[in-house]
Amino acid sequence: MTAMMAMTTTTTTGDGYLYKHTCSQVQVQSMVCILTKKIAFLERFLFVTRFIELDGLQCLLRFLENLDFETCQGAIHTSVIGCIKALMNNSQGRAHVLAHPNSINIIAQSLSTDNIKTKIAVLEILGAVCLVPGGHKKVLDAMLYYQKYACERTRFQTLINDLDRSTGVYREEVHLKTAIMSFINAALKYGPGQDHLEFRIHLRYEFLMLGLQPVLEKLRSHENVTLDRHIDFFEMVRNEDEKELAKRFDQDHIDTRSATAMFDILKKKLGFTLAYPHFLSILHHLLMLPCKIPHYEQRLKALHYKKKFTERMVDARPKVEAVLQASKEMIKSPRLRKFLELVLAYGNYMNPGQRGNAYGFKLSSLNKIIDTKSSINRNLTLLHYLLEVIEKRFPDLLRIHEDIIDVRLAAKVHMPELEKDIQILKSGLREIEKEIEFHRHRQLEPDDKFVSVMSDFITVAAYNYSELDDLVSEMRQKYDQATRLFGDDPKNSQPEEFFGTVDAFLTSFAEARQENEKFRRQREEEERRAKIDAQMRAERERQKATRRPSDRRNDEKGEGEFDDLISALRTGDVFDKDLAKMKRNRRRPSAGRADTRERVGTLKSVA
Repeated sequence: MTAMMAMTTTTTTGDGYLYKHTCSQVQVQSMVCILTKKIAFLERFLFVTRFIELDGLQCLLRFLENLDFETCQGAIHTSVIGCIKALMNNSQGRAHVLAHPNSINIIAQSLSTDNIKTKIAVLEILGAVCLVPGGHKKVLDAMLYYQKYACERTRFQTLINDLDRSTGVYREEVHLKTAIMSFINAALKYGPGQDHLEFRIHLRYEFLMLGLQPVLEKLRSHENVTLDRHIDFFEMVRNEDEKELAKRFDQDHIDTRSATAMFDILKKKLGFTLAYPHFLSILHHLLMLPCKIPHYEQRLKALHYKKKFTERMVDARPKVEAVLQASKEMIKSPRLRKFLELVLAYGNYMNPGQRGNAYGFKLSSLNKIIDTKSSINRNLTLLHYLLEVIEKRFPDLLRIHEDIIDVRLAAKVHMPELEKDIQILKSGLREIEKEIEFHRHRQLEPDDKFVSVMSDFITVAAYNYSELDDLVSEMRQKYDQATRLFGDDPKNSQPEEFFGTVDAFLTSFAEARQENEKFRRQREEEERRAKIDAQMRAERERQKATRRPSDRRNDEKGEGEFDDLISALRTGDVFDKDLAKMKRNRRRPSAGRADTRERVGTLKSVA
């Protein structure tokens, strides 16, 4: 609720007349103080009756339900909770609060505040409601509601966190932890927990699974009598319940931390009940019913294949298409052929003699161009030089990557794995066809839909697979043609190796092109700087040649004159001329004294 939000409530005048009006948050705070004071004195029973008749409780609950963050942390929040607490001190007011369908849930919402006093008041209300007939279930339901409201992982998580958290103020911290422990004990001991051991154990383990036990050991360090009393009560009831549980199963002690021990106890507990045969019947159905289904294993395999068929098709088809398109691109690319001719020409030129005049080279040798480095600059390779030649004479070859776009995808295809996936698709279809044929020649149960469902599936799946199979055949044909065209053996070459070589070269091609551009900019910058330096040297030489000899002597004399100025300033020699001038002016006639004083003042200010 914002500071200016208005709400309908009731107040009373000094004469005792009640009336309705719309009030701001400040007025609500004043009203809460009045209500708390009046309800604290239970002799005014009429006030409580009229407050309830005029929907005073609904007003307070609406206020709590619409709190904003700032108000939630303030004193007005504490006062409203205190007002509800005071209202519940009256039997009629308490009955009215408990009769409201959402009152305890809304009160529980206030546990989200960081205000310690408010949180303590809420816990005291919830703990007291556990003791009231019919209130225990409302409190547990409110904690489930708060779990969703506060986005807790499990119920009571906020309480255990607050129990373990330190506020830094001893008195507030002890009061809060005492309120939490009193609430836990009330929830465990009252309501169904008064008579039912199983309920107490189940609820207690909700707290223990959240880490309550190590927190209790830490709480002992506070050395507070009241807090220790609540801890002792919790542990005493826990020990008594565990003894009672062990006694029911003729055990001296039950190790609740052992999964095996707990399983034996559960088995023993079920053994004394009428439900035990029914549990065996469930196990019997689980193991025996599949045995009555004909070809149960084959059916499961067929259903698994049906479920995975689309996924496998979606995974295999792009790989086949990538290899097919990459093979076509390499066969048809004119830029790739022209580039390889250029590489072959330079290779024959650089390798005269026996190794020269080669009619071709293996595609795997393409990346060796990068290893051929310049003897002058080790950062430059043969590829850098080839790119410079291409930029000047064959600029169209710089777009070679546009001809073979799918090479990068094809380089990632592992052919044995792809062939294995295709074989699985093929063999699975064959097995399903056999299974359908088997069931068609036997009497089927009325509810057995295996044949009809799988027949529809096999029709669509067989068509999709035939398309894929045609695509695979075309892929193999084009791949064999591409590998032979570039001098490789298709039987010994895999797509990831064949296309991987081209992909790696294209990457080096792009990097070398960027490096050439970088080197070009560096050369241009160096040439520009050298040109500027040459112009500056020429200008200095020209100025030096045109100056007179006297100017040169003055320049030589001027060296070190700044140090001389500093020295003169330090010794006071710089002021000698001014002092002499001032003495001469004093000897002049008095008629010019006024003007002289002005000049002296000016000199002093300049100095």
